[in-house]
Amino acid sequence: MGLPDVIEFYKDGVLIDTLSGKTILSPIIALDTPTVECETAVFLFLTGDYATPMGAFYLTQTDRAIYTLTVAVDPGQVRNVVDIDGDGTKELRVLDDHMVKSLEVTELSEFTRFFKWTSSGWIVDKPGDFPGEYAALSLQNLEDVSVKSPRTPFVWSFAYHSYMAGVELAVIRETVSELVGEYSLDWLIEPVELVKAIDLNISDYAGYVMRKPSDSIIPNM
Repeated sequence: MGLPDVIEFYKDGVLIDTLSGKTILSPIIALDTPTVECETAVFLFLTGDYATPMGAFYLTQTDRAIYTLTVAVDPGQVRNVVDIDGDGTKELRVLDDHMVKSLEVTELSEFTRFFKWTSSGWIVDKPGDFPGEYAALSLQNLEDVSVKSPRTPFVWSFAYHSYMAGVELAVIRETVSELVGEYSLDWLIEPVELVKAIDLNISDYAGYVMRKPSDSIIPNM
């Protein structure tokens, strides 16, 4: 642990998945995750990527199958397994690295997403699924625009989280236009193109790059 290595996961002698050439931190076993009588092993690893430096490999075992998911996570976030709506089933807090890498201008932005647990395994949430959580994130981004530099990444994050909160694109575009005018960002941000990019990329995100399904598991990505 702590050194670049190849870690292989087996069930009944059959290879489930592999973490290859990653610097892996100490694993964590999360009991009753995502629900009672389930357990999830969490392997954090360094990605070697400046924009999304840390990844997490989740290995979830139920009484009928094993599910895996590999995502980018915020290294500064203490709790990445949370029960957002208090229904007893936990969600995973992740970073949408697809959005980060879609445009160079978003490299310093953070785009939070959540994975929900279903009978088919972990699936990424959709706009409007957790409006309160995303509204709080967008408000924080809006405050950051006014006090931090550079401002551009926080405008992108604000627009992203507003969309995930269920705000209409036209409303987001109007607010972004006001921010562009107020902070003279017209040479960095084109509001129409920004909302187009967000609308396109949010639906494209499905998780981090690694997926190796086998006959012994039910893949959830």
